Parts: sequence; structure tokens; C-alpha cells
Amino acid sequence: MKKPVSVWLISLALCAVSFEGLWSLPNVLLSLQTTSQILVAISHIIYVISGFAVVTGIWRSVRSTWIAVIIWGVSGPGAAIGGPLVFSPITAATPRTVIVIAISVLLITMGLLLYVRRITRARI
Repeated sequence: MKKPVSVWLISLALCAVSFEGLWSLPNVLLSLQTTSQILVAISHIIYVISGFAVVTGIWRSVRSTWIAVIIWGVSGPGAAIGGPLVFSPITAATPRTVIVIAISVLLITMGLLLYVRRITRARI
């Protein structure tokens, strides 16, 4: 199947992130004790599922893939920021780390959203 290199690269990156999330899910589920930890686990599950949905949508050129990208972008900070905040003690570097992660996820989501919109419009 001839796909552009960009589809392969984005798919590999998203699959790697989603498989890592799937791999760490049992540890997250085993350590649930509080309501905030349960909310982070739910965000983590949504993040993993929507990552696979984005990859599937990119490969099949589904026009509604942008919805999965938005869900991925919204649940991403919940999983990436919420995990360290509720599962580990707060350190002096935590606020800076939270800001960097939030900005990174926002920029990645915006770039992925623009890319998905461009390739689905070009193919359908």
C-alpha cells in the first residue's frame, strides 16, 4: 500500500504512544485509590483509545478523524499531567513541567488537527 511518508511517521509515533499507554494501563489500574486517580485512569483510557482511533482514521482517510484528534488532545493533558500530580509527590519542578507538557500537547494537537484536516480533504 503506497502511503506518504508522513502518514507512516505519524502513525508510528501515535501507535508507539498508544501502545505505551496500553502497556502502563495495568499499573495505573492497580494503584487506584482516590477519585482523582480514577479520573486520571479514565483520561488515560480515553487517550489510548482515541490514539488508535486517530491512526485508524488517518489510514482509512475518514473525514471525522478530527473528532478523535480533539478527544486525544483533550484527554492527553489529563493523562500526562494528571498522572504525576495524583500518583507522585509534588516537587519544585512540577509546575514548570505541567506548563511544558500542556503547551507541548496543545501544539502537537493543533499540528495533528491541521494535518488530519488536510489529508482527509485531499483524499475524499
